[in-house]
Amino acid sequence: MVFLQQWFNLSDPAVEEAIYDAAAMRRCVAIDLGREAAPDETTLLRFRHLLAKHHLGAPPSTKNQDKKRDPDMHQTKKGNQWHFGMKAHIGVD
Repeated sequence: MVFLQQWFNLSDPAVEEAIYDAAAMRRCVAIDLGREAAPDETTLLRFRHLLAKHHLGAPPSTKNQDKKRDPDMHQTKKGNQWHFGMKAHIGVD
């Protein structure tokens, strides 16, 4: 569900609602509403906090722990906002 949030730019309440409304999203996260409820927005928030606590989320800048530029990281400016990170090329069948 965290990936769906990123891919579709959804808030915690919006991704929870999307799981209930869109069968394709339910299939993507393998939730069968006949057997279980979708995780609520509070559960998603706690999960994201766990990711951040263990440094498993996206890095905040292009510099690594040694304060040097990481060759795998890139930055770009879109409008007045900077975006940092890596490109992910995903193949889907």
